[in-house]
Amino acid sequence: MQSEKNNLEYIIWSKIKKSDRRIWVVLFSSVVYGIFAHGIALFNKYSIHDDANFLFGTGITYTSGRWGLGIIGKLYKILFGGGFYSLPLFNGFISILCIAASAYLIINLLNIKHTLLCISITGILISFPTITGILGYMFTAHYYMISLLFAVAGVWIVSRKRSVLNFSIGVLLMTFSIGIYQAFIPVMLSLILLCFISRLTSEASDKSKETAILKSYIYIYI
Repeated sequence: MQSEKNNLEYIIWSKIKKSDRRIWVVLFSSVVYGIFAHGIALFNKYSIHDDANFLFGTGITYTSGRWGLGIIGKLYKILFGGGFYSLPLFNGFISILCIAASAYLIINLLNIKHTLLCISITGILISFPTITGILGYMFTAHYYMISLLFAVAGVWIVSRKRSVLNFSIGVLLMTFSIGIYQAFIPVMLSLILLCFISRLTSEASDKSKETAILKSYIYIYI
């Protein structure tokens, strides 16, 4: 029995050691940044605007076009049972984990390997003013961060390999993300553009890189 336990521990630790180091960098950075940036929202209960009106609900769903929010709200209720509650620490922790997963997918997609850059990107995502505003509405913050994760994951899957399956799954995730919260459409478009620039300049000459980046800036302003 003891040998089986040791073997299991060896397997687990070997998997951890073989995993991407950036996962742990991003996860640790997310928790630290999350506590420092949003600790007052995580460990206190402030109820403002819609949070006071929908303290035990998911907010307006199908009538405002947020059909994905209605679906994921039902799945949430089935998974955890009971009703809906605006829980700062629980909902905030789920939100931080979703942001951490999104940060890692962005880092992986753009092939960023420098540890300091990984920490910086994670910090920017966690402490961005939009996140601060969303965490003011804890009753629905975790749903919106799931929407962010779906948006990033959709782009990541589509960009991984050109296939009908990848394209279908990626588009489905991005569609569901929009169904939860439409505000992350610019995130998807910006990430697709960054991925395009990254791949275009990776195998191009210096002059071609400058031209590609210049054209991308022109498209952004237009």
